[in-house]
Amino acid sequence: MQRFVLFDIDGTLITAAGAGSRAVRRAVLDLHGHPGAFESVEFAGRTDLLIVADALSGIGVEPTRENLELVRCSYLSHLDEELQVSGDRARPLRGVRPLLEHLRDHGSFDMGLLTGNWADGARKKLDHCGLLSYFQFGAFAEDGPEREKLFTPAIRRAEVHTGHEYAPPDVWVIGDTPHDVRCGALAGASTLGVATGPYSEDDLMSAGATAVIESFECGAEAVSAIFEGTAA
Repeated sequence: MQRFVLFDIDGTLITAAGAGSRAVRRAVLDLHGHPGAFESVEFAGRTDLLIVADALSGIGVEPTRENLELVRCSYLSHLDEELQVSGDRARPLRGVRPLLEHLRDHGSFDMGLLTGNWADGARKKLDHCGLLSYFQFGAFAEDGPEREKLFTPAIRRAEVHTGHEYAPPDVWVIGDTPHDVRCGALAGASTLGVATGPYSEDDLMSAGATAVIESFECGAEAVSAIFEGTAA
């Protein structure tokens, strides 16, 4: 049986050491002159579209498609610089690279992305952290403002790319926030909560995660056993 594993990026696969946050704040400051636009905006687990739309609305700027696109373009231009500022502090989280290697070599898992990042931003972050080669497809902020809308395009792209068909029970959505967990659960997929972000294991379990781990340092074999339903 072929299983499909969908990964969130920030707080799950990598830490960008604040590069994304700094870049988007600079973008809105450049365009609209508001240094505190994001003070009351929730970041974790949400799409870039919603994050920026909330920030713009909060400073009295209508979040039209044009205004959002202007922020996106400015953000991407700043992101390269901010990733360089972060340097090697922007890195894969511990246990991630061995897990990706294990899943790629296993033969029974296909891997993709389900992330709130804009697509080009996701690629820049993963490339900086040396993980881009593991992912050929996924769903991104451009596919819908709410995270729950990203599951279907992720599956469609995977099926086109791999030639496999995936039923929701054979799909795992992995992330570090309740938003990730709810996205997978609403689609009928299994969900793995990873407590490497701002939420605890209890928070992720309360959100309805199928399984929860403290981090990927538990080992690649242990994680794949969870995916296969053979873990104790």
